[in-house]
Amino acid sequence: MVEKATIENFLYSLHPSTWNHLIKSSSTKTVANAYLFYGSPGSGKEAIAIKFAQLLNCDNKNGFPCYNCSSCSRFKLLHHEKMKIIIPLPVPQKSLAKSENIEASSDDYSDQLIQKSKDIFFKMNISKSNRILIQSIKALKKTFNLSQDSKGRNMVLIFDAHLLSAGQGESGNALLKILEEPPANTSFILVSDYRSLMLETLASRCQQLIFKPLSDSFISEYLNRFKITKNDSNIITSLSNGNINIAKKLIEYSALKAVDEIEKLIESILSADSRMWRKFIQDFSRVGQNNTEDFKFKFNLLILWFYNAQKIKVGDFNDQNSFVFFDKINVFNIKYPNANLLSIVMCFEDAIDSLGKNLHMPLILMGLLINIQENIKN
Repeated sequence: MVEKATIENFLYSLHPSTWNHLIKSSSTKTVANAYLFYGSPGSGKEAIAIKFAQLLNCDNKNGFPCYNCSSCSRFKLLHHEKMKIIIPLPVPQKSLAKSENIEASSDDYSDQLIQKSKDIFFKMNISKSNRILIQSIKALKKTFNLSQDSKGRNMVLIFDAHLLSAGQGESGNALLKILEEPPANTSFILVSDYRSLMLETLASRCQQLIFKPLSDSFISEYLNRFKITKNDSNIITSLSNGNINIAKKLIEYSALKAVDEIEKLIESILSADSRMWRKFIQDFSRVGQNNTEDFKFKFNLLILWFYNAQKIKVGDFNDQNSFVFFDKINVFNIKYPNANLLSIVMCFEDAIDSLGKNLHMPLILMGLLINIQENIKN
């Protein structure tokens, strides 16, 4: 098993320019009031945000958190008076709507935070959460007032920050007012997979750092922590495409089961058989309503299939020997030489984005299948 600190230290080496930039700002006391970490899903953005917050509050910082001081010990549990983690939450009941600490009143949030402390790559996600709540942002003012100690730096980490703009965007506007007159000795780190969905007024006030996918070598080393076969490890690495969240899900799901499911889903969406379309629409309408994480997981696997089809098509793919779908994708590309593959990827992303918006999912999925057929035929 790879030790936790070893995995985290290896993470720094995967984003050296980003980490070196953050180290330099720490050592020269030029830490920004606000950052936007954006880029590929599952690329370690949240982990780096937490480690940067830990570094800025470490008693013995020397380019990396020391992991030994009392501050680092509290960061290990993700319970530190200098760090506030904000994630999307369900709309609270009226009795909690005016709570001064909406996160503290949520048992689900506390449970998720514990899991995040045990695995820094764990993706916090609470059912029926589709926005950053205005209460979470308003409560920050009191948080700042309680943390006036000059030692260290107050850090506010907002995960899935594009959901600040959900609804009427009231949470994003509330945060914008704070950033217009930022509190002393405080930094915000907004983390998002979707830069295009961010309020531009917010993004423009942030120092923006882009994160690329994790390397296959890192995914493989991460998988060494788990009791899986070498063959499964190779399949998971090739399927995850540098996304640690998908790799983690595939460990639970079974690599061979995922391969079989992807092949069946590809057959369904490429088919002109109305029965297969009907089953696809019925199944995913149900999953979209009852298990949004499973919906996202399976659609992300389909996104990776078509994304890799594009890379193979243009000759930008160097892993054909280990990629489990290489031969079948090659056949697909020969059969549909004019397919607009990136548009198909966007169709899946739009379907994922429709979750939680009270849209009629069967209609969304029917439109998805029709658009895919049009883009295949181009």
